Amino acid sequence: MYLQSLYVENVGPLEKLSLNTQFTSEGKPAPLIFVGKNGSGKTNLLSMVADAFFEAASAHYRDVVPNMVMQQRDWFRIVGGVTVMSGRQFNCTLMRFSEGEDDYFYIDKAGTLNIGDISERVPADLRKCLSWNPDQIVKKFDLKSEISKKIFESGVYVFFPSNRSDPPSWLNKNSLPSDLFDIGVTYQGRLDKPIYAQTGLDKIKQWILSVMLDSRADYDIHEVKLNEEMSHLSFTITGGLDHRQKKVMDSINLILQLILNDLSAKFVWQNRILQQGLAISKDHLRTLIPVESLSSGQSTLLVIFATLLKYADKATGGFPMPDTIKGICIIDEIDAHIHTDLQYEILPKLFKFFPNVQFILSSHSPLFILGMTHLYGENDIEIIELPTGVPIVAESYSEFLQAFEVMQLTKKYENCFIEHVKLGSNPIVFTEGETDVMYLKTAIELLGASDLVGKVEIQSIGARDEVSGQIVNSGKNPLSAVQNLLIAKPQITNRKVILFYDNDVRNCSHGDYGNIHVRIMPSNNANTEIQYGIENILPAHVFEDRFYQVKEYNKGNGDKGTSKHLKKMELCKFLCEQKKDKADFIGFEHVLSIIREVIGITS
Repeated sequence: MYLQSLYVENVGPLEKLSLNTQFTSEGKPAPLIFVGKNGSGKTNLLSMVADAFFEAASAHYRDVVPNMVMQQRDWFRIVGGVTVMSGRQFNCTLMRFSEGEDDYFYIDKAGTLNIGDISERVPADLRKCLSWNPDQIVKKFDLKSEISKKIFESGVYVFFPSNRSDPPSWLNKNSLPSDLFDIGVTYQGRLDKPIYAQTGLDKIKQWILSVMLDSRADYDIHEVKLNEEMSHLSFTITGGLDHRQKKVMDSINLILQLILNDLSAKFVWQNRILQQGLAISKDHLRTLIPVESLSSGQSTLLVIFATLLKYADKATGGFPMPDTIKGICIIDEIDAHIHTDLQYEILPKLFKFFPNVQFILSSHSPLFILGMTHLYGENDIEIIELPTGVPIVAESYSEFLQAFEVMQLTKKYENCFIEHVKLGSNPIVFTEGETDVMYLKTAIELLGASDLVGKVEIQSIGARDEVSGQIVNSGKNPLSAVQNLLIAKPQITNRKVILFYDNDVRNCSHGDYGNIHVRIMPSNNANTEIQYGIENILPAHVFEDRFYQVKEYNKGNGDKGTSKHLKKMELCKFLCEQKKDKADFIGFEHVLSIIREVIGITS
């Protein structure tokens, strides 16, 4: 089951919001990420989707919420009261989910609301579910018991709230009894997969131990007839590994390796005599550490993604493979307690590990948004800013620029940079981005600047990400950090270094500091299409519609429109690798003249 569309009106800080979820060209659900300031409605919105899970599961299962007696039960999310936007007389939430070819609808409505007063505002695909009395409190998800059973048996549906946590490793739990394995009996009519997952490391450890045990011995099952009416099953251990269960264990270990960024890491059983239980092996058993020694961020990620495997365990007959698991996973404040390295590099890889799970997330982290964009591409994720509901791309995420203002070069990158500028003797030009380099090198070729060929090195600032292949840590701030580093440590290199900023740089001007030369790209006032960035040097006619990504937005209050974002790399590759028209690069003559002047070449 996947979420297809939703409409929200007067819920908390959300006045009106309407959206359709996205799917890739292969039909896989695109991650949906909500961003915005505190109080913008992110948690409110995620809890509504989670509430739909509770209503859907309650159609069949008896253990979804406490106090379920016959048809009477508590609701996960209250209706009305504090959930209604201040000063409004009603609120309403509508959602459409799909399972196969069938659609199912969730309704949550409080206050006085006539259907005729809202029907024109509601998207067409949700109007068929409008059915209530004007003054009636409504919360329903019309699912038959057998459909609910099928959905939750075959998929994973879980909500990880922002206050998720596990007891810290320093907590004394001697007074708390625990089982080595989870030996609880599964009863008919019980889901046994909590939708609201606030803690879970102990349960995950028990499940991992069970998988580990199952993977160590293969067996055959035979039916033995005692008489014409009675028989029993006989289990015979055949020796060797159960390779089907081993694949599950391999998936668990791969999640661990991603989290620790260590391909040697794996789970092992440490010692039954010392009662030290499940441990993590590193360096091929040379290092053993307890699971409890994981940081809170690492532990959180292990619980989240191992839970997806654990919940799919029953649904797949005991052999869950990450790429076959389907369902919806909601995570509020995915970046909470997570180090920046995990946010940028590891989290996107973990989501990619489960391509058929629909992830619905909230985040405050620009680095996480950037990491997702690098791995998925802008077209295969959806970023929605609340409370407006406008789709955005990573570069327009308001906190993204703020984060880059305070980013500095890491020691590792600084060392690599220093080693690079020490090598060679030719002058070196550093630009803000990768496309800058491509444009300059093509300009040298097409404009016949043979005097610069082999005489100058041109590079963008930053480093290439091993996963996406894109340049990261690029832009004005990293270039400024390099400037500060070279001016503070002039002994690093004897080479002439030109730091070329784009024309929209602020608080910067031309300057010469020994061998370090700061320059700013000239502006092309004739280009009224693009005023800033290296693309401004190009003629206006090259910016065809096909080089823009267009996204539609609907705020739900009648405001509709489109946002356009230039696909800079696609345009650059077309002009530099396919079209290669000298006329498009005439504006770069001025840039090449600046380089010649600094390095002492007369054209």
